[in-house]
Amino acid sequence: MTELPPGASPVDRLGPGARVREWKVTRFIARGAFGQVFEATRDSWRNDEPPCALKVFDPILSSAARSALVTEFGLLRGVRHPHLIAGEDAFDIDDGPLAGCVVFVLERADTDLGSEVAQRGPLPAGEVAAIGSQLALGLAALHDGGHLHGDVKPENALRAEEVWKLGDFGVSATLQGSYARPMGATLDYRPPEVASPSAEGRVHRSADIWALGTTLWVVASGQHPFVGDDAAVRHAAVLRDDRRPAPALNRALADLIDRRCLSPDPHIRASAAELAAELRTLAEVAGATMPVASPSTIAPSPTAVSVSNAPTAVDAPTVPAAAVVGPTVPASPPPGRIAPSSFAPAEGVGFAAESRPVPDPAPHGVAPRAPMARRVLLVALLVGGAVGGLLAEVASLVAAAAPGGLGARRAAYAVLTVVLLVVVGAAARPRAEARVGRSAVLAALVGAIIIVAVVTVVLFGVA
Repeated sequence: MTELPPGASPVDRLGPGARVREWKVTRFIARGAFGQVFEATRDSWRNDEPPCALKVFDPILSSAARSALVTEFGLLRGVRHPHLIAGEDAFDIDDGPLAGCVVFVLERADTDLGSEVAQRGPLPAGEVAAIGSQLALGLAALHDGGHLHGDVKPENALRAEEVWKLGDFGVSATLQGSYARPMGATLDYRPPEVASPSAEGRVHRSADIWALGTTLWVVASGQHPFVGDDAAVRHAAVLRDDRRPAPALNRALADLIDRRCLSPDPHIRASAAELAAELRTLAEVAGATMPVASPSTIAPSPTAVSVSNAPTAVDAPTVPAAAVVGPTVPASPPPGRIAPSSFAPAEGVGFAAESRPVPDPAPHGVAPRAPMARRVLLVALLVGGAVGGLLAEVASLVAAAAPGGLGARRAAYAVLTVVLLVVVGAAARPRAEARVGRSAVLAALVGAIIIVAVVTVVLFGVA
C-alpha cells in the first residue's frame, strides 16, 4: 500500500481502476475544497449504463459539515428537473482506507460555464440567452419546490449531453415563504440586500435571479458588471451601484439583465419562470436554439441510502444533485475578470472548445412569450388614456376655482396638466418599466397625451 504524505486525504488514493463499493473509477475529473470528483462506471448487467460522477468528500469530522451534506441531500430527494443535475445515490463508508468519506453518485457533466468562457472567451448573446433560459428553468423548479439555490455562478452551471443544468446545492436553503437564510454565497454573485443590517441573514428568493443575471453578464462580456479588481472591491461597487460600462455587450441582452435581474430592489426582479421565457424569446430572436432536456438516464440504486452520524437518515433518492466538475483558468485573471472554479482539472483532461449549436425544445412548464404582445401595448394605451383623463379632470376642477378670467383659468389648467403628467410619470416610470417594459410605458404616455388633448378641446374649444 502506498503511504500518503502527512495531511493528505484518503481520497487521494483513488485513481483509475480503484473501486468504491460497486463503482469502478475510470478517471479523475476535478478537485475541490472538500473532496474530489471522479468519473466511474458501475458493475451492472446493463451494457448501456452511462458513466456517472462520484463526488467523494474528505472524511468529515464536524457535525456542522455533516449536517450541511444532509441538507444538500435533502434537496436532492425533493426536486427533480431536466435542468438540474441529477443524483442517484449517497452513502458513507465505514471501514477500509476511505472510512469516514461520504460519496454522492451524480449525473456526469461534460464541462461548466466558467470553463467554457475560459476556453472560448465571451459567448454570443443568443447563446448566452439560450443558456440562461435553461438555468432559469432549473431555478424555477427549485423555487417552486421551496428551495433557494444560494450560489448561482458560472462554475455551478454544468453542461450534460448539450443541456445546461444547475448543480452544487451545498449552500442551498429552505424557503420560508419567499425568504431563506443561505449558508453563504460567492462574493461576486451576492446581491446588495445581503449587506443590509435589516436583512439579518435573510434574503428574498430573487437573490438567485441577481446571481444568474451577474453570471450571464460575465459570460457575455468576460467582465463583472460592477467595477473593481477583486471580489471585495466589486461587492463594494455593488452596494454603491457603481456599474462598469460594457459597450461591446449586446444591447438587448444588457437591457434585459439590467431590468429583470440587477435591480437593487429584490421585489421587482423577474421571477425565474418569467426570466426563462424572456431569455428564450431573446435567444430565438438572435437565432439561437435550445436543447431538448430529458430526465436523467441514471439507473436507480437497488439499495437504501443513508448518511450516518447525521441528524436524519436519508433513503434512496432519485433526485437532483450537484456535480462540480469544471476545470479552472489561470489563478491570476486580468483585472475585472472573474476566476472560474476552485476545482483544478486532472492533467491532460480538457473539454472541447469549439462552439456547439444549441438545438430547440419547448421549455418545461414555461410557455414562450412574445417580445411585446400587441394586447399589452393596447392595454397600456388605454390605461395611459384613463390616467390622462383623470389628471385633466383634476386640473380642470382646480383651474375652475382659480381667480381671474377665462384666460387665467386656461393658463392654470395648462400648467397644472403638464405638472401632473410630469410628476405622475416620473414617479411611476421606474416600476412600470421594470414590470412591463419601456415600449408599454411609451404607449401609456401616448394614450395620456391623446386624452388630455381631447379633454382640452372639449373644455376650451381649442382648435
